[in-house]
Amino acid sequence: MNNIYEELIEKARSLELTIAFVSAGGATELFRLFRIPGCSSIMLEARMLYAESSFSSFLNSEKSLKFVSQQMADQLSEKLYENTSASLCFSLTCALKTNRQRKGADCGYLSVRINGQNANQCKIEVEGTSRAEQDDFISRKTVRLIIDYLQTT
Repeated sequence: MNNIYEELIEKARSLELTIAFVSAGGATELFRLFRIPGCSSIMLEARMLYAESSFSSFLNSEKSLKFVSQQMADQLSEKLYENTSASLCFSLTCALKTNRQRKGADCGYLSVRINGQNANQCKIEVEGTSRAEQDDFISRKTVRLIIDYLQTT
C-alpha cells in the first residue's frame, strides 16, 4: 500500500463495505480518501460540520450535547447511518489548535458503526504544534484505528 488512505479503501473493498463519514471541527485530511482511484465504488458520502447551525441541521434538532464529546460523535454516526446506505459509517468530533480561548485539551472522539451496530468508540489525544499538523495527525490516527478494528472483524 502506498498510504494509509489506500489501505482503508482496500480493506473496505475486501470486506465489501461502503463508507460514509462526518467530521466535525477538523480532520480535513480525511478527504484524501477521495483521491484514491476507484474510491467511488466504496466512498458514498462525506460531510464536514463546523458551525453550530450545521450540527443542528444535520441532527434535525437543537444542539444539546458538547460539540467535542463521545456522545456527540455517537449521535453523529447514528444519524449518518440512518440517512445513508453505507455499511461503514464513522464520525469524528475534534478540537484542534485555535486562536481563541477555550476549555479543554486538543482531542477528538471517534464513533464507528458497521451495519448499524456501534462497533468502536474512542478518544484520540492529538499531537502536533500547528493546526495543520494536528489535522493530519488526527486524520491518520482515525483511519489507522478503523483499519485496526476491521482487521479483527
